[in-house]
Amino acid sequence: MSTEIIEEIKSKIDIVALIGETIKLKKQGSIYVGATSPSSKSGASLKVDPHTQLYNNFAEESGGDVLNWIAYREGLDIVSDFPRIIEIAAEKAGVVLEHQDRKLLSDKALLQPFFRAVAGYYHSKLTEECRAYIHRKWGINDKMIDELLIGWAPENCHLQNELHDLFPDDIMRMSGLFNLNEKGQMRDIFRGRIIFPYWKGGKVVYFIGRDPHPNEGVPKYFKQLVHSETRQYISKVVDNSVFYGEDSIRKADSVIITEGVTDCIKVLQEGLACISPVTVRIKDEQKEYAYSLVKNMSEVIICNDNEDNETGKKGAIATAEYLESRGVPVRVVELPKPDGVDKIDLAEFLQDNSKEDFLQLESNNVWEIKLRAQNIPDKAIDKFRAAKRFIQNELKQMDPAMRKVFIRNDVKNYFGLQITDINEILKNLMFEDEVEEIDEEDRSFFTERGSLRVKKLGEYVMSLHRFITFEDTKNIFHYRNGVYVPGGEDIIARIVQNSLGDASKKRHISEIQNYVQLETLIPRGRVNHDLKRINLLNGLYNLETEQLEPHIPDYISIVQLPVAYDSNAKCPLIEKFIGEVLEPKRVPVIYEFLGYCMIPDSRLEYSLMLLGKGANGKSVMLSLFGEFLGGQNTSAESLHMLEKDPYSTAELYGKLANIFPDLASRAIYENSTFKMLTGNEKEIRAQRKFEHPFKFKNTARLIFSANNLPPAPGDDFAYFRRWIPLKFPNTFEGKRADKNLIDKLTQPEELSGLFNICVKALKKLLQRGQYSFELTTEEVTKLYRINSDPIAQFADDCVVYSDNDTLKSKMYSEFIIWCQDNDVPLVHENVFSKRFTKLGYTTGRESSGERRRTWQNCAIKQSVQGGEICPDGKKQEAESNSSKRPSISLHCSNNQDNTTVCSIDNNSHNTLQYRKCPDAWTDDGADSPVDNDLLTSKDTSVRPDVDENISNSFEVPKKLGTFFEPDETLVSQDVIYSVIRAVMKTTYKREHIVAQCKMLNVSCGGERLDLLKQKGVIHEKPNGDLVWVGG
Repeated sequence: MSTEIIEEIKSKIDIVALIGETIKLKKQGSIYVGATSPSSKSGASLKVDPHTQLYNNFAEESGGDVLNWIAYREGLDIVSDFPRIIEIAAEKAGVVLEHQDRKLLSDKALLQPFFRAVAGYYHSKLTEECRAYIHRKWGINDKMIDELLIGWAPENCHLQNELHDLFPDDIMRMSGLFNLNEKGQMRDIFRGRIIFPYWKGGKVVYFIGRDPHPNEGVPKYFKQLVHSETRQYISKVVDNSVFYGEDSIRKADSVIITEGVTDCIKVLQEGLACISPVTVRIKDEQKEYAYSLVKNMSEVIICNDNEDNETGKKGAIATAEYLESRGVPVRVVELPKPDGVDKIDLAEFLQDNSKEDFLQLESNNVWEIKLRAQNIPDKAIDKFRAAKRFIQNELKQMDPAMRKVFIRNDVKNYFGLQITDINEILKNLMFEDEVEEIDEEDRSFFTERGSLRVKKLGEYVMSLHRFITFEDTKNIFHYRNGVYVPGGEDIIARIVQNSLGDASKKRHISEIQNYVQLETLIPRGRVNHDLKRINLLNGLYNLETEQLEPHIPDYISIVQLPVAYDSNAKCPLIEKFIGEVLEPKRVPVIYEFLGYCMIPDSRLEYSLMLLGKGANGKSVMLSLFGEFLGGQNTSAESLHMLEKDPYSTAELYGKLANIFPDLASRAIYENSTFKMLTGNEKEIRAQRKFEHPFKFKNTARLIFSANNLPPAPGDDFAYFRRWIPLKFPNTFEGKRADKNLIDKLTQPEELSGLFNICVKALKKLLQRGQYSFELTTEEVTKLYRINSDPIAQFADDCVVYSDNDTLKSKMYSEFIIWCQDNDVPLVHENVFSKRFTKLGYTTGRESSGERRRTWQNCAIKQSVQGGEICPDGKKQEAESNSSKRPSISLHCSNNQDNTTVCSIDNNSHNTLQYRKCPDAWTDDGADSPVDNDLLTSKDTSVRPDVDENISNSFEVPKKLGTFFEPDETLVSQDVIYSVIRAVMKTTYKREHIVAQCKMLNVSCGGERLDLLKQKGVIHEKPNGDLVWVGG
């Protein structure tokens, strides 16, 4: 069939209208959305674009044009069933194909609306009495009755009179619903019968009527009339080979075949796929059609009536034999017959039993049933003869490969023979299917002697599909919707099998696969080599011309973004999300990195690491990356697996990114694979299990997220310079957390808008040659270590060798301050001590006094009184210039007048006294002051965090004065800032404030914090953070 005809058919079918026939769609922006599964949470996993006439079904990872949808809807294979798909599409489009009869197509168009009207009329005549009969007789509920338009043809039915205003007599006459007398007058064939319409493709195509009170000589079922020599007035469109329930097997993996219509309806009511030929065995003229319906099923179950004369069983065996001979796996179920009855059908069984009871019934393949029906003689020679006779007569239609196994095991054991006996039988038997016979229609692919014309068939296969084969692994890819995808071997196998029919053998498939492989070999370097074009759903976007080009098979790409190009598309939701989870200066990096992932390039040797605790947007960001780049274009290997699993690297081939969330915090002992993957290496060797090794240039950018980074080995400059760490500082919990956010962000118009932003960012990145990320390698190294091994980094930053020892409590207090300064989560003192010990530090005790526990031979770099500890362990006075951090000493004492005096000395002879006013601490409505003091301690010290950008002095904050009466109003900014930090940092969690106060031996428990909130000195955010607002 020419491409022009196919394109004409596709152009006449609107994809939105087509999909809307079976799926409820709603407009969302410029596209339509829906869901193929009723369990879809978003109800929008199916995206239909009316502009490109394409759909994407993200729930089942499928998509394509109108032909792909018809294949999906009908449960057909887009390759092997392509002729059938084209016929369905042509009928929909009103296009007559070359092999089709225009008269038949015309008749079909006229009869379909008539049949639908007839079904509606019969259904309207269904009385309550009839409904009650259907309920009682078969257990069919009203929902099924109404869905299937089960109806009633009255005893005096006159369809002609009822519908003559809507349809002319010519249409009624050719419908097969009337008998004509000699005068040409029409008389209804259905009177006094329950009517069951047959549905196919959502249309009524046939009718059958059942007499509720059948008598001898009157058939229980009566079918619609068809064209014959005596009834030439009936259209050939009326086809009684159709099966009842065909629509139920669309996309089904298994199917039940029953004997009767009502059996079938009862099974459908239970939610199982089912068809019925309305006979005990499939007729010869129906066999090929039956095979076409079930050929792709993983299993077929046949369940006929169980009756004394075994008619149903024999029919089931005959049908099973035929389907098994065509390679369809079949099981036969024999219903248990209650005592005292001579017959039971499936509808009756399901009235008293559940579908689970039915599915648990014993089922056997047809060959087992036939074998068990054989009598076993007593004498050895008779056993031999009986086995030979059974093999020769009963196993003729069995698959040859299965037959040998069945004979050598089941048959041998059943008849009690030796393997030598079986070999003797097989030696003297020759089955017809072991002599290659070729149908006339298949002879063109064979020589006169029956040999396969490999070149002819191979060229025919390649004329139907475009293939490429990788030189190293011999894997075959095929071209589909603008991209080469795996599975070429299966495509070839289906075409060969359909082309050769019954003459097809496994060796024929292998020969053609080998032929196609040799004819389509390409090196891996020719795949994904174009850095100027980006493969999208609706075409190839040219980065240089900024235009969309059509897909062409010569553009060899195995990646395609699941995004349609729309130059006007925006992504307000994505922009808002990224702006909320990242600091403003980090936002451009995300667009640059994601944009760079769109092209198969790795010259910029960077990987992305998203950092932060949970509920901060990291997972949603990674999901957004994955949805934008496409699941088929990304891998998910952890950093640890890439280093230790020899097969893990192969998963990165042909991918744009490797995305892995929540890295484990255990150490990485090697980083050679990481450096190789990010080092723009020309070739990397990889191998999949049980496959040939191959070499490829990695283009998968590495993207990870972690709460705590895995420690890296050593001071490897090449390792740390390849990281872009991005911190996610905000938390989204409670009402701020949107559980459906990712569904909103990945709407097609949002992804199209994101593409437009990323394209602009990509162009700037390529022009600049580096990311807009200003941290140096040293800063990245420190940030990495802070987030992977904070205690070790603290030791590097703050601890030096000394002849003296440091109190363990003092060391841990310094660690707490360091954690707060570096925004690192606190760990328990026991955890700190264990890690500190592993770093080589040893514990001891003071030699006198309270003998408190110490860390031996180490000191904090800055002494408690402002002097610095040099590497040799000796104290050195701090320089007095403003560039050095001054040391602050805080001394508080209680007076007899119930006041507290705090003196602050910053070693610059600038001493300031604060006197705490008792009434300032009186709780609202209380008569006595609060007992706890804000600062009541023994001699201690505060290490201030000096901000050089603030002037050297400023007025004492007004609200701070509510609690302290300063003797001076202007003080050094270092002094007043140290007082504030003695209680809290700028923003703290409640537990961090308590820890800080505990470190200073300051009382500031829950009651005190609540009082500070009441006085307006601190403010509690919705997320639980406490902020100092008094200074």
